[in-house]
Amino acid sequence: MLKGCGGIILKENKVLLMKRKNVTTFNNVWSTPGGKIDDGETAEKAVVRELKEELGIKVQIVRKLGDYLDKHEDKIIGCYSGYLVEIISGVPQIIEDDKAENLTYFDLNNLPDNLAPYSKFYLERI
Repeated sequence: MLKGCGGIILKENKVLLMKRKNVTTFNNVWSTPGGKIDDGETAEKAVVRELKEELGIKVQIVRKLGDYLDKHEDKIIGCYSGYLVEIISGVPQIIEDDKAENLTYFDLNNLPDNLAPYSKFYLERI
């Protein structure tokens, strides 16, 4: 089973989303930044690492938002842990341009239609 994590970054009632590309799951959708949890790594350490790798920022966790279970035909194929985080240093920018093509703040009341289901799940818990 795939284990992943994501970080919700809020700024003035807007959420930072990235448009994914060239990924096996959730390709060409808007999602919260994050990625795979490595073997032996906690979800908390993974989300901090992933946001540094993907966006070049240092973050701290504010609180856990929950775990999204990705199911296919009633079988769980992935578990994604979501966290509300705040930026400690740096300005978000796309570092891994082979995995993302856009980075935008969206108003919480006007989210894109093609929002990843795990991102929607996290945002409903804020």
